[in-house]
Amino acid sequence: MNQEQAQASQDRSRSMHNIFTGAFSLLLFIGIAVCAICDTAISRSFTWSLYPISAIVFTWLVFIPMIKFGKKRSLRLPAHVQYFYCTVFVCAS
Repeated sequence: MNQEQAQASQDRSRSMHNIFTGAFSLLLFIGIAVCAICDTAISRSFTWSLYPISAIVFTWLVFIPMIKFGKKRSLRLPAHVQYFYCTVFVCAS
C-alpha cells in the first residue's frame, strides 16, 4: 500500500470516529433532554433528573476520549483530565 492509500484509509477511519462520536453525543443529549423535560413537567424543577443527567455527562466524559482517540492514545490524556477521572473515582468509592 502506498502513502496515498494509507492516508485515505486513515482519513476514512477518522471520519468514522467523528460520525460515531457525534451519534453517541446526540443520543446522550437526547437522554438528558428527555429527563429534564419529564422532571420539569412533573415537579416544575430539577429534582430526580440531576442523577441521570450527571451519570450521562460522566459517561460522555469517560467514553468520548476512548472513541475519539482509540485504545492506545486514550491513556495520554492531559493531566487535568486524568486528575478529574481520579477524583471522581475516589469520591465514588
